[in-house]
Amino acid sequence: MPRPSKKTERIDEILQAFQRCILQYGLAGSSLELIATEAGMQRSLVRHFAGTRNKLIGLLASSIIEETDEQWRQFKEALPRRGAIGWLLEGLFSPQRDTNDKQIILSTLTHESGNNPALRAMLEGWIEQFLGDLKEILKQEYPNASPEDLSAVSFGVCSLYINLDSMATPLELEHKFRADAFRAAEQLISTLKNNSVLGV
Repeated sequence: MPRPSKKTERIDEILQAFQRCILQYGLAGSSLELIATEAGMQRSLVRHFAGTRNKLIGLLASSIIEETDEQWRQFKEALPRRGAIGWLLEGLFSPQRDTNDKQIILSTLTHESGNNPALRAMLEGWIEQFLGDLKEILKQEYPNASPEDLSAVSFGVCSLYINLDSMATPLELEHKFRADAFRAAEQLISTLKNNSVLGV
């Protein structure tokens, strides 16, 4: 396998420093100067390799989305064809699952996306893909559920999942509500079974 280019290595170092800065100072407090100091390089080199701050935000979002997409792909592939719902809920809401730094940064970027159309488009695509995947998983388990119900339940589960992670900072409440989120998602999904049986 070829060795990464010097530019790729430098961008990775900058992105890692940017993530550490966001976790410590928030996105607003993560200036190029601070990122450069954290990366151990001059500000001019950060600009040379990563461009403007907005471009750096886009690079960070792309990197994290790519990483989380790969983790999600592996998770989906491990799901059984039948009886996947329990595995899905355990994966999304298990008390053993800790909110990691990537999820915290994604939550931070989501808040920023209101001021950044390119970032908003990127995150919208990511959410839509996640919603579509949830809908397909639910459809396998509840093939008679209506498309509207599948969409609504997928949205509800997605909202519970993302909202739980958004509580990670600065509130640090995700552990307090993780069990409730699990049960809420479980009850929401159970409506698909009821609607399928009743033919609603």
